[in-house]
Amino acid sequence: MKKHFVNLLIFSCLILSCSEHSEDTSTLVNSTKVYSYDKAGQTDGYEYQDLGLSVKWATKNLGANNYYDAGYYIAWGETVPKGEYTWQSYQHYDATTKLITKYTEIAGPDGEIKALEPMDDAATTNMGSAWRMPTDEEVTELRTQCEWSYIQTDNGNIGYMVTGPNGKSIFIPAGGYMKNNELKMFNKNACFWSNNLSIHFAEKAYELTSYNSTDHEVFRYEGSSERYYGQPIRAVTK
Repeated sequence: MKKHFVNLLIFSCLILSCSEHSEDTSTLVNSTKVYSYDKAGQTDGYEYQDLGLSVKWATKNLGANNYYDAGYYIAWGETVPKGEYTWQSYQHYDATTKLITKYTEIAGPDGEIKALEPMDDAATTNMGSAWRMPTDEEVTELRTQCEWSYIQTDNGNIGYMVTGPNGKSIFIPAGGYMKNNELKMFNKNACFWSNNLSIHFAEKAYELTSYNSTDHEVFRYEGSSERYYGQPIRAVTK
């Protein structure tokens, strides 16, 4: 597919996507579910859980102090958090030309989804070469092959116990997301970036988004958001 650039004149998009507390705990409860953390191992100083999927998942978000902490909010293709999340502050955007400057192809020569290089992968640069952000395929695997349960923690934080085919689980906090300098959908939506560019719009990247209904039924789906949004990062390793 021919390389093309994206103009900043993007109309608003609908997004149901992605604060921190320092207190640690190993048991998170509501009236019906209990999450007991049981790590499977460690790589480069970071803990992972083997859920019985194709990759092992980190037990915490990048930058998190504990298992229910949202951790860092990072724009797609950037590697550190910042104070404001806009197109103008986005690393791969030229405010003068109003063009995205990197990852401008929707798909590669063989039709595969464009993925981040290691230098632009927040998990790799912060956690080491054994870690990376998940592919869209791996996010889909987590979304479709695991059981998701709504949980409220002892301190009032909301999130989801995600139990794999082998019975092991991780906790994903409903950390919301950053747009401009505002935290949105905290304690409502759980989300984190994949490392894949959208196949439809080069100004967007794929994410996991999850939310619960009033009766605590959990909905999760593959979404895509503007790359300048700040979202949590959940890393994977082999």
